[in-house]
Amino acid sequence: MEEQSVFVTVRVRPAGGADGEDCWDAATSPDTLSQIAGKHTGERFRFDAVCGPETHTIEVYERAAKEVVAGLLVGRSGTVVAYGQTASGKTHTTQGFMRLACEQLFDESGGEVVVWASYLEVYDDALSDLLDARAKPAMKEDRARGVHLHGAHEVRIASPDALHAVVTNGERRRHRGATRLNSRSSRSHAVLRLRVATDVRGVCFEASLCVVDLAGSERPRKRRDDAGHGQRAWVASKETRFDEGVAINKSLTALNHVLRQMGDKGVAKPSFRNSTLTRLLQPTLQGAARLALVCCVAPGSTQLEETRRTLQFGRRAARAAIRAATPAPRAPGDPAAARAERLERENL
Repeated sequence: MEEQSVFVTVRVRPAGGADGEDCWDAATSPDTLSQIAGKHTGERFRFDAVCGPETHTIEVYERAAKEVVAGLLVGRSGTVVAYGQTASGKTHTTQGFMRLACEQLFDESGGEVVVWASYLEVYDDALSDLLDARAKPAMKEDRARGVHLHGAHEVRIASPDALHAVVTNGERRRHRGATRLNSRSSRSHAVLRLRVATDVRGVCFEASLCVVDLAGSERPRKRRDDAGHGQRAWVASKETRFDEGVAINKSLTALNHVLRQMGDKGVAKPSFRNSTLTRLLQPTLQGAARLALVCCVAPGSTQLEETRRTLQFGRRAARAAIRAATPAPRAPGDPAAARAERLERENL
């Protein structure tokens, strides 16, 4: 059985006025981020790709996600996740990726392609539909389809502009709130799910892509940190913000646990049921699937602790692997089998 490793990219956002001293060097190596100030100066974090503040979203996409999206055209589902603290550039990155993925699907299909989109939110471990408040999305499981999403509102997408309109509409319904790092911080995880059907020279494939904009990974606190320590961590302005932070971190811990289990060959079935987020992502984190993680980080000393925590999460995620079977668009014994496998080799 083939194993697919998690492809981990780090993206350092441009510096802002409140970031403090620059602590990271992303320019020396395309795969290494080096700490150049603060405690642990000199430590290096190596990943599949490192993108500095000057790197455009298109280049980040090509390095981090393009191969995952290409797999959809030959039946390989995939997940692209942006992880990091509030105001680290996750939403900017994922929304750029959403449009670029749609452009790639239409440009590279090599035949007929049909794309449907749904946009979902996980808030306080509850799943809701960002496109239709009346919809009741839920994860179901049966013998015929396995684990699958049921009841979500889907929109057929004819162009990247149409997808942008869908995402913009959904973002208006997303839970947001003021934190010390961002006046309109996302207080939920948002998941764009693209369901893609292709017909390439008579061979039909269907696969799904989840693009995940996770809520901020910082630890929730009820009181202000000591400013003398130079750490501008997230501080809850209301009891609600603290409770939201606890729920966010609980689901991120569950995701971290699943990734650890995926890297442990002694664990046959990761604990996807432990949170709504991991259950939602289960279909695109197993089988013939690929996973790309983008760790979004801030460059300055005021976020140094949270940046290091994000990089450590990326290190752990890099050990995970999806034990994947080759995607099969047809029943065993179908004469199209060899043809489909050849197409997969040609396109990937």
